[in-house]
Amino acid sequence: MTRVRFDPASPLKGSITAPPDKSISHRAALFAAMSEDPVSIVNYLDAGDTNSTLDAIRALGVIIEQRADELVVRGGGMRGVQELDRPIDVGNAGTLMRLLPGWLAGQEGGSWMLDGDDSIRRRPVDRIAEPLRMMGAQVDTRDGRFPPFTVHGAHLHGIEYELPAASAQVKSCVLIAGLVADGETAVITPSATRDHTERMLRAAGVDVRCVGRRAAVGSQSSSREKTSARAAPSSPAMVSRVRPSPAKPFHSSATVPS
Repeated sequence: MTRVRFDPASPLKGSITAPPDKSISHRAALFAAMSEDPVSIVNYLDAGDTNSTLDAIRALGVIIEQRADELVVRGGGMRGVQELDRPIDVGNAGTLMRLLPGWLAGQEGGSWMLDGDDSIRRRPVDRIAEPLRMMGAQVDTRDGRFPPFTVHGAHLHGIEYELPAASAQVKSCVLIAGLVADGETAVITPSATRDHTERMLRAAGVDVRCVGRRAAVGSQSSSREKTSARAAPSSPAMVSRVRPSPAKPFHSSATVPS
């Protein structure tokens, strides 16, 4: 047997920027669209699915300025969604298809149809339709569970919803609807799921209460301002003065936290 000795190397020093993350990019754009003030997003993923999210929020009246190293998103606030005379095209973005209806469901009096490519039309949406209906919204689906589907906004009320199957997207949809609903909205998952939504909402100032597999939020119609510290080190980077809602200025880095 031959033995080889390797002398210790000198310490490695430097910094690295993680590649952009699709799940975080979708959420950063959607939460920025809910803001009343400009939101800066850096390292946003330039891909078909995430660009569908930008196209969707543009169609809803959000202004997006694409700069060399960042996006500046100027939304209209939690209730600032304009109606359309055409479907919202989600392309092939399943995350967009399942998260956006949570926000639209709380826009009382409005209606929006969501549609996508052939692949998206084969993906069921009944798992988001059920809790949104329980909260007071009307959701009309093709054949009872498929896109295209229409979300009719309503005055929502909070619920405690136990997911029949673990899904970060369904959980996120219900929590987002809870931001525009009366009272507390809670979601209980049967097993652990990704918590991008909870971390990002908390970093933006939302009081997200997580105990075990239960996550809860309250209505964000309040405009009481508070000063938020920098997000926890394990959270996506968001900074500065925010209100207790995702509807205030923050800075988001759409990368996987280290």
